[in-house]
Amino acid sequence: MIINCNPHDSVDTLKQAEVGSHYLVIYPDIPTFRTIYSNYAKSELEEDSNELVVILPCYETTYGVRKILSEVLDVKKHVREGSLMILDSLKAYPDLGVSISPFAKRLLDRAKNSGRSEVCIFGEMGSFYLLNNNIQRLIEYEYELSLPSKLADIRMKGFCFYHEKDFDQRFKQNQKERLVFHHGKSLIVK
Repeated sequence: MIINCNPHDSVDTLKQAEVGSHYLVIYPDIPTFRTIYSNYAKSELEEDSNELVVILPCYETTYGVRKILSEVLDVKKHVREGSLMILDSLKAYPDLGVSISPFAKRLLDRAKNSGRSEVCIFGEMGSFYLLNNNIQRLIEYEYELSLPSKLADIRMKGFCFYHEKDFDQRFKQNQKERLVFHHGKSLIVK
């Protein structure tokens, strides 16, 4: 299912996602990505949800993400309490030949150790094709299609963020279609 929406409606859609959801989100620019992750994190973390919110930026620094988030919430407190984690996507996926499963397991263990029962990942996907142009590996083998459309028994929500220009210019039409089809929902944010 493809949903066209504005940034604020996209946050509402992501907040309504069930545990196990695996969504694709195409965004037009960094300010829009910031609006989405900051509004989602603010809402979830202020509601004292049971989520570990993980943000994996590619096109901005972790310091930049912390700065944006600090405008709407107490970042240090949430990191200390284990409800927020910010990692550079290039460091989160150090070996792009390894599937996401070990990383997901570490996140779920971390959530459990901090008293949380689920994980929500905002993964900016640019790191996969910035290093060695791994588009085919991203799609076919190591990441996207190795994850099910619905994460079933995994206490996790996965939101895969693609910059609109990257999505339009780096992928062939059949690859775009496979990515959209494979995700439970696809949001195109304008």
